[in-house]
Amino acid sequence: MNHIACAILFHFLTNVVSAQSIERVYPFQKDGKFGLVNGQHMIKTSATFDYIELFPLGYENPYTIFGKKQKDGVLLYGIIDTKAKEIIKPNYANLEYNGNQRYAVYKVSSDSLVLLNIPKKKAVYQGKYLDYQGKSGLFFVKRYQKGTTNVEYQIFFENQTSKTLNGGEVSYIFNYDNEVEKDKNLYRHYVNGLSTYYNGLGEVVVYNDMFGIHDEAVFASSNNKERYEQIMTRLKKKYPVGTITPMKQGNNEIGDLYILKKANGGYSILGDQGDVRVDLPNATEIKQLEYQGHYIPILVYKENGYFGALNEYGRKMIEPIFDSITAGDKSTYLKVAHRSGYSGFAFGDGKILLPRECGCIN
Repeated sequence: MNHIACAILFHFLTNVVSAQSIERVYPFQKDGKFGLVNGQHMIKTSATFDYIELFPLGYENPYTIFGKKQKDGVLLYGIIDTKAKEIIKPNYANLEYNGNQRYAVYKVSSDSLVLLNIPKKKAVYQGKYLDYQGKSGLFFVKRYQKGTTNVEYQIFFENQTSKTLNGGEVSYIFNYDNEVEKDKNLYRHYVNGLSTYYNGLGEVVVYNDMFGIHDEAVFASSNNKERYEQIMTRLKKKYPVGTITPMKQGNNEIGDLYILKKANGGYSILGDQGDVRVDLPNATEIKQLEYQGHYIPILVYKENGYFGALNEYGRKMIEPIFDSITAGDKSTYLKVAHRSGYSGFAFGDGKILLPRECGCIN
């Protein structure tokens, strides 16, 4: 019963409105088996599965990963929907799915993957990769061009086609103001100082970046742009060695903190006057969390192989004890995977809920 109660608790913690078409359901565990329960205490699927993950992104996503034990006791993974209907058969030793609504990844090795199109129930890519990302039905694979060290990207579109792009950087733009559905989610290919934009059908479209700034923060006004330039001049004068980048917020706007990557290793988080908010001499990586194209004012840092988090004021909110920290939504909670093997949630006040503490399984 504790498992069901904890699943319901997360319904309220995530502050999701129940007016959408996809009913939000949660995994629960009973007698070693998994089922699905909704936010009204109703069991939608009895506990017959060997494993079910939490549905990422709630109402916007109808799929999650499930596991089925083989005769030798090994779990193999597939995809089910919110009604527990099997979409991808459990044939995979590992599976990644982040709620992008279309693609799941099976990692064959550390540099090779299989990309599965969930609605089409088939593999659409198998090969090498350097990196990959999927958001809102779009997906790209970054890899080396065959026989070279030159980078190329294979980008996949909503109409099941794909395109290969050479060099530069590929990123996502979420153009929510556009009333045309196919133009809401865009790829940006930035190479040699120029950007080309592709919509969800692979068509080249026009998209106006404010001030023509690429891979920089967006400014709400020219006054903000001028202030940012003044701050960067001040910081670079005070810290001439190292790389300084701004923390972002919302739709790629400037935040109040700046990240200094030191030339001799480690990082510092700076205020706009150059004051050090926190020094992280042993950090090897810092990244800012995003959720569906929106920057969240939380910095995740890696130290001694584990991840911790800083809040928007540069204060430590989570110590580096997690294998991973990702955004659960725009502001309410983070999803964390503890080094002990447990997974759970962390909140802005630093409170952490792990399944061994609350009786929940996700």
